Amino acid sequence: MNKKILFTFSMLLWAGLVLAQSLQIENVVVNYYDPLQDALAVKGNIRNNTGQSLNVLVKSEALEVPVGGEVYFCWAQCYSPSVLVAPVALTVEPNGILNQFHGYYKNNGAEGEARVRYTFYLENNPNDSLEFVATFDPATVGINDIASRQISI
Repeated sequence: MNKKILFTFSMLLWAGLVLAQSLQIENVVVNYYDPLQDALAVKGNIRNNTGQSLNVLVKSEALEVPVGGEVYFCWAQCYSPSVLVAPVALTVEPNGILNQFHGYYKNNGAEGEARVRYTFYLENNPNDSLEFVATFDPATVGINDIASRQISI
């Protein structure tokens, strides 16, 4: 019995090491107002946890958006709401940080919150990815909300 438990634990540890993610997201700030885009925003830094340069893409998936609202993102440049996957990968240097990601929600007068999943993945290995869901709620945004909205993932 103890050998089975030890074997299972060893396999789980091995799987965790082998399947460790190359990317990490940090310093995420969500649901703040960006006056330059006139939209609610989320931003975060993408960290390369490896010793080699990585080409990274991002995709956006609207999980819940009120009728009339629109979501879009910027990945070095801003794309229209019709673009769901960044057409260009950005390079993150070994053990480096990339701060080129911003996601946006314009409610255009629609009421209710929007939820968007953002997935970051390696250009040559889409299975090596990370994702998070941002919730945009226009009813909770105020002038001093940026500091209170920072989260760690």
